[in-house]
Amino acid sequence: MAKSLDKTGHPGCLRGRVVALGVTARLYLLPSVLLGGYILVMRSLTAFLPILLDHLGLVQAHIAALMAVFPAVRLAMTLPFGLAADILSPKRTAVLGLAVFSLSLLAMWGARGFGALLPLLLLAAAGGALFQVTCQALYFKSLGQKGRGKKVAFLSSVISLSYGLGPLAAGFLFESAGPEALFPFCFLLSLPFLLLSTALKDVMPAGLSLSEYKSDFLRKEVLVFVAVVFLYGTHIGVENVCLSLFLKHNIGVSEEAIGLAFFVICAFLSGMSLIAGPIADLYRNPLAFLCLGLLLSGLFNIAMLWVGSFGVFLGVRFLHVVGDALTMVARGLIVASLFPKERMGGNLGFTLFVFPAGMFVGSAMSGLFRGYILPFVAAGLLEIAAFVAILLVRPKFSPFFRRPLRRDKEQAEDRRPRKKRQSQQGH
Repeated sequence: MAKSLDKTGHPGCLRGRVVALGVTARLYLLPSVLLGGYILVMRSLTAFLPILLDHLGLVQAHIAALMAVFPAVRLAMTLPFGLAADILSPKRTAVLGLAVFSLSLLAMWGARGFGALLPLLLLAAAGGALFQVTCQALYFKSLGQKGRGKKVAFLSSVISLSYGLGPLAAGFLFESAGPEALFPFCFLLSLPFLLLSTALKDVMPAGLSLSEYKSDFLRKEVLVFVAVVFLYGTHIGVENVCLSLFLKHNIGVSEEAIGLAFFVICAFLSGMSLIAGPIADLYRNPLAFLCLGLLLSGLFNIAMLWVGSFGVFLGVRFLHVVGDALTMVARGLIVASLFPKERMGGNLGFTLFVFPAGMFVGSAMSGLFRGYILPFVAAGLLEIAAFVAILLVRPKFSPFFRRPLRRDKEQAEDRRPRKKRQSQQGH
């Protein structure tokens, strides 16, 4: 029987490419889609959960306590969940976390009082944090050396778009079905992602060595990076507290327009991340990306001082988001290059712990100022301080990226004729 040939005339090559494409999809595309899906469900839930709780008759103190469950659990469990991703199967751990999250949403369907909702929200928060940390660890463990910028950018793009789509989708739901449809909507929305998570490609777990983690944490580059991530996270906390209030009270924007503005900004951030990825692969200098991103993000947070209309607001936030896109892509590339893949989970958990800690400080800091503009200025100054610190310390964030890609290509092209001549002379 004659073997099937592909276009190049080589048997089986086409089948090999299809298999390779399937492996690539399971390694990079599927985790990105799953993380984006989780963010989509979480943002749909948290954006309108306070309204649902108020509809159910809970007092303000109970609403605040229930809303604090998600950041509190994330802060408490991110590091141990990261370690779990190194010593257990990351795939099975991620599937378990997403299953707990999804089933908790189902159980909330009939819950009404504070006492009934609190343990279910704790379970949902723990399951969600377990999935988010282990799925990201699985992604970075499998990242490889080729095309890192595009891969990290795609992940950042999907997550950013999901941040904007979640509140938008839940807003349409509230208009048509009312607040009590929130829990069943989020549960049903999570089911396709739970089923898809079973197709994740697993990696072999490594042994736990606390001394090696300690040596990772105490490196100068890691300490500087963690400090930068913390300072950058403060402006996200400020945005969570002040951005919608600034639009409502300082600009006079309606609630519907606020939701639409958030979606447009997140969509722009998603697009800028996709643009930043190939550029990062071309120049291979995540340190420069991080510096430029922090500078732009900080300067255009400070520029909120001069925002007096909705159009100016969008322009300033778009320029700020360019900095955010560069910073997000650089952060992913630095994580991938700083830590060995066998200890990626614990180290990633450490950095993921620091980021919400910065968000918490930014949220708390917002209450120290009068009005909704000065918190942005303070957060912008902290980002500028992080930028200056990097220039002074000059950490080597990128041990794998030392030369521009173009120079590598030119040197490779210079070597090819020489090798060809040597082989011809040998014959």
